[in-house]
Amino acid sequence: MARLLGASLLRFNPDVHFAIGLVDVPSSEIDPCTLEPFEVIPIDQIGIPHFETMVLNYSIVELNTAVKPFLFRHLFQRARQDESLKVIYLDPDVAVYAPLTDILQSLDRSAILLTPHILTPIPVDNKFPPENEFLNFGLYNLGFCAMRNCAAARELVDWWAERLATNCRIDVANGVFVDQLWINFAPLFFRDVEISRNPGLNMAYWNLHERHLSAKDGTWYVNQTSPLIFFHFSNFPIDNSDAISRVDSRFTLNDRPDLRPLFDDYRSRLLALEYHRLRNIPCVYIQRREQWLLRQKRAYYRSHPIRYILSVAKKCVPRPVKAFLRSS
Repeated sequence: MARLLGASLLRFNPDVHFAIGLVDVPSSEIDPCTLEPFEVIPIDQIGIPHFETMVLNYSIVELNTAVKPFLFRHLFQRARQDESLKVIYLDPDVAVYAPLTDILQSLDRSAILLTPHILTPIPVDNKFPPENEFLNFGLYNLGFCAMRNCAAARELVDWWAERLATNCRIDVANGVFVDQLWINFAPLFFRDVEISRNPGLNMAYWNLHERHLSAKDGTWYVNQTSPLIFFHFSNFPIDNSDAISRVDSRFTLNDRPDLRPLFDDYRSRLLALEYHRLRNIPCVYIQRREQWLLRQKRAYYRSHPIRYILSVAKKCVPRPVKAFLRSS
């Protein structure tokens, strides 16, 4: 996905430097030549404090989202005092379809640029996602975030990094959803935060109620007026040619024929880049955490042998008996 993103980005933005933040250890199963001309930044090499603790305490989704501010900080520091540097973060399941001119111009006047999940109300139709979903998961989608290397952005990055180092969890009941809910505070706490209303930025399954695609002279347009700058194929169902997302229930591609050419092209390009083979390469950090959790579990049961006996006994209870016990 990252390679597809990079190729689509450079097609329309040849002067942009594209770097992949690798939340894993480089694998011998991946030919480095396939990553050229992209820079790869292994996440354990950018000086994240207590990184090993984060690996053990976070799921892979939590870990991937927790490292974002540290990557911004690393790139800012690498540029030293160059305040003209503009850093744009994009999730790997994004494809770019136009120049990033609008984003770069926004960063000329602002320090931080965010995109809301939605710009207009969602109909009350008992389909997913409803409006209240974004009260749980964040008003802004952090599959995109752009910053200019200035004091206001560096201040936000430091604040964000401090919180994500220990509190980047999927714990909606306690007001935390990885990196996203924290950014609800950004327009309140920090200066020069711009919230984009450009429908061509971050089009995805959650805002399809307000955005439609059309093509003219080889260019994709949103609502016939705004060029599609990038589409976010979140939860892309590569093995289901009719679904838009593994979690979306409002539309399918049968309902939205305007999207089918875009999705068919994205699927074919992913498959050409060995999607299925690459996704089956084990992630070192997942393995490391699973081994640590297993050791923790064994240590716990050694200290609580009665609970271990009960857990084993529970596994031996036939399913009908379990169902009866639950219903009772």
